[in-house]
Amino acid sequence: MIEQLITWLFPVSSIVAGLAAAGALVAQKGSSVHRRAGRGGCLGVLVAAACVIWMSLDANDYMKLLLAALAGYLAISSYRALYLKRPVPRATFGPTRAGPLDKGVAQFLLIASCAICAWGMMAVPLSLDAFTRAGIEPAFMIGIGLFGAMLALRDMRRFRARHLDPNGWLVIHVTRMMAGLAIVGVLAAEAYLTVFSEFERWAAPAGLGAVSVGFAVMLLTRRLGRDGDPRAIYDIRIAEPDKTRDTP
Repeated sequence: MIEQLITWLFPVSSIVAGLAAAGALVAQKGSSVHRRAGRGGCLGVLVAAACVIWMSLDANDYMKLLLAALAGYLAISSYRALYLKRPVPRATFGPTRAGPLDKGVAQFLLIASCAICAWGMMAVPLSLDAFTRAGIEPAFMIGIGLFGAMLALRDMRRFRARHLDPNGWLVIHVTRMMAGLAIVGVLAAEAYLTVFSEFERWAAPAGLGAVSVGFAVMLLTRRLGRDGDPRAIYDIRIAEPDKTRDTP
């Protein structure tokens, strides 16, 4: 029963995530349409990642498990970046301070990434001739495991930092959501686009995602360098100071 639900839910959530992300991309940034579409895209990525994690545990497919965990973490940290714009005092309570959710998922990703990276290292063949039999999966496990661990460590340091880049949260929000969607695209292509070779199923969505993330970083960096403040570009409402207190 659960397997049938997961089999149905994974493609549906992947499609919903892609459509919602497209809607958030074309909508006016900061508008109600953008926020609702963004929540839908984030939820779609999380559901798709949870489905893949369930299926990967059943099939002992640690590579896909790590990719799904990374996609879920990117979606969560992308959404939370809207609240964690600036350092706050330790005594602060509320969503603007990194709490158990932020630290817990970062620690989980760190442990999972290190474990799967170590598993990949143990699976690396000792002779070059054995690579043809083992494939390139151990190398992917090592590379993505190291990336996930470094990402988690970087976020854990950012949670404790007293000074943050005032515009860094915007880059984190945009690039991580796009990267999470790209990983979901890889997982969906691997599962359903079987008419293509395994390399094509991995390379096409991963390459498109990498190009999109690079273009977004370049565009945001250029606009922020020109305008100086994200609020001059977008209508930002989440975790913003209450300006009405300053007005008479």
